[in-house]
Amino acid sequence: MNDGSQPHPPAIAQTAGRADIIVQIVGDGNSVVSGHPALKLTRFDTLATVLTDDTGRPVETDLLRAYKKDTIPLIGRDETLATLRAWLASDEPISALGMVGRAGRGKTRLALELCRELAGQGWRAGFLTTDRLEAFRKQQNVTEWGWNAPTLVVVDYAAGQVAPLRRWLVELADHRRRLAPVSPEAPPLRIVLLERQYNPQVGWWADLFAGGDTEGEALRSLRHREVPLDLPAITDPAVQRDILVETGKRLGNAEAESWGDRLTDEQVSGLTWGGEPLFLMMAAMLVAENGPVYLTGLTRHDLAGNVAKRELTRIERLARARLGDGDAPAFLTHMAGASTLLGGLDLGNDLRDLIAAESQETGRTEAGSPAGIEGALRDALPGEPGRIAPIEPDAVGEAALLTLFGDLAGEERDDDLMRLARRAPPAAASVLMRLCQDYAPTGREEPLRWVQALGPAFDEDLGARLAIADSIPRHTTILREFAAAFQDAVTARLSAMVDRNHDLDLRGLYAGNLNNLANRLSDLGRREEALSAAEEAVGLYRALAAARPEAFTPDLAMSLNNLANRLSDLGRREEALSAAKEAVRLYRALAAARPEAFTPDLAGSFNSLANVLSDLGRREEALSAAEEAVGLYRALAAARPEAFTPDLAMSLNNLANVLSDLGRREAALSAAEEAVGLYRALAAARPEAFTPALAMSLNNLANVLSNLGRREEALSAAEEAVGLRRSLAAARPEAFTPDLATSLNNLAGFLSNLGRREEALSAAEEAVGLRRSLAAARPEAFTPDLAGSFNNLAGFLSDLGRREEALSAAEEAVGLYRALAAARPEAFTPDLAMSLNNLASFLSDLGRREEALSAAEEAVGLRRSLAAARPEAFTPDLAGSFNNLASFLSDLGRREEALSAAEEAVGLRRSLAAARPEAFTPDLAMSLNNLANRLSNLGRREEALSAAEEAVGLRRSLAAARPEAFTPDLATSLNNLASVLSNLGRREEALSAAEEAVGLRRSLAAARPEAFTPDLATSLAVLGLQHRAAGRPDTEIACFREAAERLWPYVEQYPEGLGNLFTAILQNLVRALQATGTSEVEIRNALTEFGVHIAEDDPDA
Repeated sequence: MNDGSQPHPPAIAQTAGRADIIVQIVGDGNSVVSGHPALKLTRFDTLATVLTDDTGRPVETDLLRAYKKDTIPLIGRDETLATLRAWLASDEPISALGMVGRAGRGKTRLALELCRELAGQGWRAGFLTTDRLEAFRKQQNVTEWGWNAPTLVVVDYAAGQVAPLRRWLVELADHRRRLAPVSPEAPPLRIVLLERQYNPQVGWWADLFAGGDTEGEALRSLRHREVPLDLPAITDPAVQRDILVETGKRLGNAEAESWGDRLTDEQVSGLTWGGEPLFLMMAAMLVAENGPVYLTGLTRHDLAGNVAKRELTRIERLARARLGDGDAPAFLTHMAGASTLLGGLDLGNDLRDLIAAESQETGRTEAGSPAGIEGALRDALPGEPGRIAPIEPDAVGEAALLTLFGDLAGEERDDDLMRLARRAPPAAASVLMRLCQDYAPTGREEPLRWVQALGPAFDEDLGARLAIADSIPRHTTILREFAAAFQDAVTARLSAMVDRNHDLDLRGLYAGNLNNLANRLSDLGRREEALSAAEEAVGLYRALAAARPEAFTPDLAMSLNNLANRLSDLGRREEALSAAKEAVRLYRALAAARPEAFTPDLAGSFNSLANVLSDLGRREEALSAAEEAVGLYRALAAARPEAFTPDLAMSLNNLANVLSDLGRREAALSAAEEAVGLYRALAAARPEAFTPALAMSLNNLANVLSNLGRREEALSAAEEAVGLRRSLAAARPEAFTPDLATSLNNLAGFLSNLGRREEALSAAEEAVGLRRSLAAARPEAFTPDLAGSFNNLAGFLSDLGRREEALSAAEEAVGLYRALAAARPEAFTPDLAMSLNNLASFLSDLGRREEALSAAEEAVGLRRSLAAARPEAFTPDLAGSFNNLASFLSDLGRREEALSAAEEAVGLRRSLAAARPEAFTPDLAMSLNNLANRLSNLGRREEALSAAEEAVGLRRSLAAARPEAFTPDLATSLNNLASVLSNLGRREEALSAAEEAVGLRRSLAAARPEAFTPDLATSLAVLGLQHRAAGRPDTEIACFREAAERLWPYVEQYPEGLGNLFTAILQNLVRALQATGTSEVEIRNALTEFGVHIAEDDPDA
């Protein structure tokens, strides 16, 4: 009858035991009968000594060690303990149970608590360490080993002991088969296998119980569960507070009792590490010093790093007390790092030899004698008898290794760490794998470098390789080649396994790794290979989803999203759209059935679909997809802000871009500002995770602000982005230099918009320098970016009148894009056409008009083909090329052809503006201006006036709605209109238009003198010409004089860029003065004001 009480494991039963059945618990004082095989289990809590400082007093970090007997009570694990007790009490004679959980979750502590509890009930319970297992396996007659009491064996870090564990489990399965009929009431044997993670298809858990033969079946019969028990995170805020408070009380903090009242549920549940008891205990140390408010913004690694620094400081102080100053403190921490890396060290001659060798290698020869250092190390890190312990717990030890050997250690330490690691590669590999899992996702690249250097130690452990591959950040620069090579090796191993084994789950694992490989290859610019891997993944998942739709349809949808990206990278946009649409369709069905599980994936697929639609010029559809993504992520973030706020911010950035493409600039700004606000809050809380995203969103915001004419604000956002990325690149250059180059490119444009031309050039040159280095190292990945930077550089050089240099940069851009387009025409032909357009302008500036026309005609030809294939995507670009072509034809006197090109541009843009007025009306107005000029050149003045008036009308409306963005363009159109009216003899109207242009540009120049004073000078000159035509010499002279006076300070700054304009203004001023009878002396004096000195006998004076 079940009375509802919890089951408890049995006490010692009377058995038909044998005299040679022995389990020895190290630490209990029991002895072993000589000559019989003995399994030695360790009760760490009975052995653990107290960590002390240099005065012999206990230190607070001692409280964190899982093996301590007098740490805080076990809190919040009642349910898991009940599950374990039920397993212990089950009628299985021999049973193995896996338990997994991330670092700090309390696996070891829970197992130790279970051992303590069982010891009081007569069980033999303890930990089976690696060396004890090896020693046990080497004993004679080990197959005859048995147990005469209920026994619990705990194996920590099980992944590192698969081979000996499997052999032992095989023997245990045989033992059960042989002895069951003889001793049906034999006491239970329970084995707990602890690890951080597992994979059901490959790795330690799969290897331990693998095999389709009798042996495999026997092994699997020992499993209590098909999969390990997942130790859950602590999610109850009350329990989290209790752990903080209990730790504070054990630390002797008088205010600890009040912490619970000062921390709300929202504050505690918002802690990203609050589910792990160890990190709550670490946090309590900081709270004890700074109060609960100090928890805000801390990460796991902040906490572990803080404790690691305390431990290393403690060890340094102990070294000074035992060995003196000089080399001793640094060397003792080095040896503590060695013990941590190697999982502990044995006392004795080998250790003293290691100390002697390391003192020579590190140059710390004055640290002390090997025996003295060994003694100090034993005092600093006491372990089992005869052992030096690592720095514990694991999370603190890992942080200590990064502090001692990482990039921020202040000197190159990779060689030191690898020299130590090669003394015991398997032990070091286990530690380094944990380092990768914990730190690589945050961007710390050192553990991956170390794994790369120690690579052969991982060759046989596919599970370890998979775990490392999964831990490498999705976006890494410094380790791109390593990540791709590592993933390729893992995928190749799985491919060989799939060839021999048609298990569906294994094939699914292989397909998933193909997806990952596709991403890694794409990062290297190896786009065709990336596509091949993505296509194979989709093919595998399609077959798997047909066989088991519930299991593999989500994977198929994910792989289709990935395939869409890879196709898009190669310019195969229609195919990309097809894949993206199928992914959305699958995720929509999945989310309808299981919204909690698949709504996030559906939102992500809408983002991908929006990007592909945008690339195809289907902007309204792109907007619809982007809005749906934002809507889904907004709901998700409202329910679970910590999980989905980053995704919401990312989707808002995407939405801002789509809205901007449609000309909905205010709405774009709203989305971009919200994205920045979200990322700013995230970066304040977790700077190492979200500062890169904040910089990216600031770049985006700068573009949107610039589109609205809010140039100072755009510059401010761009400068902040550059500042953030400069700091990131200084700390981790290979990771963030590409992003810094992108931000510098943007910054150059915003500086140029404000007339700050030298600064713009400086930023552009820095971007080119950075990208030149990147492309030299990784041409496939970074050559496109370098070509883009050359395009930009050419424009900024041209603005400063440095035309030959501008041409050189433009030619280099065209050369790079031509090579890229030859290799991948679908991806890079649009860029080649764009760069040819630019090249034509720079050739024209140098008077090389036929060459300019040739480049412009090639650009038109390329874009005509692109627009024929994808009219929505490339018709806007084709219209832009026709505009340019018209100008270059006009320069060569081919006026009818110029008019034809201008008319085609207007026709295309009129259709575009009719469909999307907000997006394309500005372009139509610009083309109408150009058309007016072409018509005027042919003497078709009334038609020219009609075009010019339409341009002014359009721009007047645009400027009324968005004055900051479009007032400059309106002034340009008014200048043009004035000239056209003047040609028709409508001089008063011409004067009115010119005066309005001057008025607008006066206001613009007053607000932004560097940006708009040259334009004001141009408008004043146009107004001067109108006064000349009207026979008003005094106002004519006043206009040209003011134009010269305003422009002169800037000519001194930018003589090459503004020299031609200034010369034309002075020539008109001299002509006006001469027409009024001004003497040559007065004219010379007037010119002297502007730095022009003419000798009295100069015949040209």
